[in-house]
Amino acid sequence: WVCGQIQQLCHSQVRRAMELYRASLQAGIQFESATNGKSSSSQTFSSLLIACLRAGQVEDSIEILQDLRRHGPAPDKALIASMMRLCTSKQLFA
Repeated sequence: WVCGQIQQLCHSQVRRAMELYRASLQAGIQFESATNGKSSSSQTFSSLLIACLRAGQVEDSIEILQDLRRHGPAPDKALIASMMRLCTSKQLFA
């Protein structure tokens, strides 16, 4: 239920979605095993990443990417492309 809740919160309450995500990690939830496989956890991470970028929360997005790098699943090319377009459109680059 955690993944679904995080995805739902991403639509209107990004801060709360990140709080739930962090609390879930601290509780030891493994997103791969807490879902029905890779696609559901990938959707959760994608939703959270895009929502954070839209809200201008770049540091949170970086944190999620680092977690993905450590624990998987690796972001796919489409997600990276979406993130790059969003960063460019919001001028979130250095």
